[in-house]
Amino acid sequence: MKTPERNKAANNIPSNMPKQSPVFKRLEELKSSPNIVLNGEIVNDETCVQVAQFMKENDIITKLESSDSYITAKGLGIISESISNSKCLKKIAFPRNKISENDKGFEEFINALIMNKTVTDLDLSENFLTDNSAILLSNLIIHNNTLK
Repeated sequence: MKTPERNKAANNIPSNMPKQSPVFKRLEELKSSPNIVLNGEIVNDETCVQVAQFMKENDIITKLESSDSYITAKGLGIISESISNSKCLKKIAFPRNKISENDKGFEEFINALIMNKTVTDLDLSENFLTDNSAILLSNLIIHNNTLK
């Protein structure tokens, strides 16, 4: 499998991202890394918008991880388009967040993973998933052959 070429320039920070945001500061630190690790830092849907923008503008991201960050299903929905369009993303880890299927965002996230053909590792442990979540996840397993 061919490894994607890294951008010659460092990752781009979206110009409309508030510079005082802790997520902005962390993304600034990660701008030359293919890994976005924001454990404990994404605390609302607005910061999920910032992460989604960063992912759209930087096509080298291979890992997206944020545990203990209060991410909700709505936040997942916000990030979903970036996930479905990613050509490099391999690992998504959102353990110990506030994810449930109570918002359409969880379904959008599952649909994004069905569309994505590069993600091989998914961690949603210790969230608020229910029987309905299991139905959506089983649909993902049926339609996505890249997850391990």
